[in-house]
Amino acid sequence: MIKRGIKNYFVSLKYVFTPLGAFALGIVLGLSIFVPCVISAVSALCDDVVEIVGAVEVDFDSMWAYIVSAVRALDWSNPLEALNTVFTEKWLTDTLNGCLDKLLGGKTAVEAQIAEAVSVCLSSVLLGAIAFAAFSVLGLVGGFWFTKWIIRRNIAKRGIWKFVLMTLADAVLSAALIVITAWLAAMWWASAFISAVATVLLVGAFALVEAYFVHGRNKVPFKQVVNFKNLFKLLLTNVIVFSIAFIITIVLVAFNAVAGIFIGVAFIAIAFIVTGLNAESYVKAIAVEAAEADEEVDKKVAA
Repeated sequence: MIKRGIKNYFVSLKYVFTPLGAFALGIVLGLSIFVPCVISAVSALCDDVVEIVGAVEVDFDSMWAYIVSAVRALDWSNPLEALNTVFTEKWLTDTLNGCLDKLLGGKTAVEAQIAEAVSVCLSSVLLGAIAFAAFSVLGLVGGFWFTKWIIRRNIAKRGIWKFVLMTLADAVLSAALIVITAWLAAMWWASAFISAVATVLLVGAFALVEAYFVHGRNKVPFKQVVNFKNLFKLLLTNVIVFSIAFIITIVLVAFNAVAGIFIGVAFIAIAFIVTGLNAESYVKAIAVEAAEADEEVDKKVAA
């Protein structure tokens, strides 16, 4: 089982670009909404500023230079924090008011109007950001499930009805374990550690039982599949697979943090998929071996 589980992981790595591609597609679709939203919001803000100052003559080239200077003054050694500052209502309002105050040669009386225009602008940007986040998450989740479907077809294919029934069974088991763990933790905080260990063992045992009914029923003895030896091997296999995935990710991050994290997510996602299918892969293999052995016996008897 251990050898087969590790082999399953390395064989499945050929699909590493599938979740990455789906995630990247989600990001691109999200940006296709977010970027136009930002451009439109900034353009509307500029129009509002022009309307607010009204007949007062303002040197917009100087205004633009002032804003660019304020943006450059931010600490861009941390780009995410700098961008977050740029899109805060306080920073935008203070910057625009400070700019107009300087260009108009005295304190203006448009602070409230500028604040309102900035608020409208940021509302549009926020909608774009929500769309970007939604498409990114959709790409990540969609890529995970599509990759799982492809890998399952190769190492543990099963019919649609078995898939539906086992999915429902998994959902019921997960809900039950969460409720029991929460109840035990509320009764006695130390029981959370005990229940965590018990949960790992129960999930492994349930995976073997599920695999038996999906692939091994009436083909191999129940005790041959569900026993402490196989449970230990399954848990050890999954630990090894996750260790390999994390080691690969750490090595990638050491070379390039951003790219390493991005690619490492795919390696870890495939580890999650494979560890969830290792029990089925094992049972399906021994069921096939048993069927082939029976076939050989039948051929000898017939001869």
